[in-house]
Amino acid sequence: MFKVSVPEMIVKLPSAGKLDYSPAEVRLRAITGKEEMKMNSSNILKYIDLVIRECAKDVATGAPLELERLSSEDKVYLFMMLRSLSYGDVMAVNYRCSACGSQNNVNLELSKLPVKHLTNEMLSNSIITLPVSKVVVKLRILSDSEIYDLDVEARKMEIETKRPVKECKDLLLKTRRIENITFEDPEKGTITEENSSSNRPIFQLLVENLIGKDLAFMDRKWAQLNDYGISLSIDHKCSSCGVTAPVGVDVTSTEFFRPSETEPTA
Repeated sequence: MFKVSVPEMIVKLPSAGKLDYSPAEVRLRAITGKEEMKMNSSNILKYIDLVIRECAKDVATGAPLELERLSSEDKVYLFMMLRSLSYGDVMAVNYRCSACGSQNNVNLELSKLPVKHLTNEMLSNSIITLPVSKVVVKLRILSDSEIYDLDVEARKMEIETKRPVKECKDLLLKTRRIENITFEDPEKGTITEENSSSNRPIFQLLVENLIGKDLAFMDRKWAQLNDYGISLSIDHKCSSCGVTAPVGVDVTSTEFFRPSETEPTA
């Protein structure tokens, strides 16, 4: 029987095994014709899930990954590494300089794109005290599936409340990122409330009634908590005028899945 040796590699996820579900290391095998032929029948988001499900396994257990529990940052990183393993590490990118109009041809090396890993220090800052209300909030990193599901929930909320869908999604996102709150009650003392489905309206009221300073503070702290993952762009100097511009990966480009035989030089 005819067999082809399929390349494999082991990668460390940006979340570094520090989330509730986050394998420290993942074994990847290259995308084969079986997965690629399904690409044309799927949109890009479904295709990303398809290839990760087929081509990635937890190194520690050997089991397929639980995609619904992976963060967006981990999934994007795995997809980039699968492209590197399957089609080559170099991706040709062309752009026109906004300063002088010159055409630039760049080789992006996917395995050398900057990767920032989640650290214990970053996670330790997930517990914050809001500056005005003094409510103690524990923040959490959402999985990619949770973020995706917000679209469906927001459309449902739009129908029920007659509020704009964008406003509904923003409220849902700000609510879901809270794991629990701790505050002082004049009669009962210190109370901790968990953000469960049964008392979610309490957390929505909290978000809606926070003053701007508290809400802005929580926004900044959540952004810092999520400041990890692979950067999909690098700075490149125009070959003609020297002006620097960001050059990024475009997963919808034909170069992503069908790289040129002859790569341009940087």
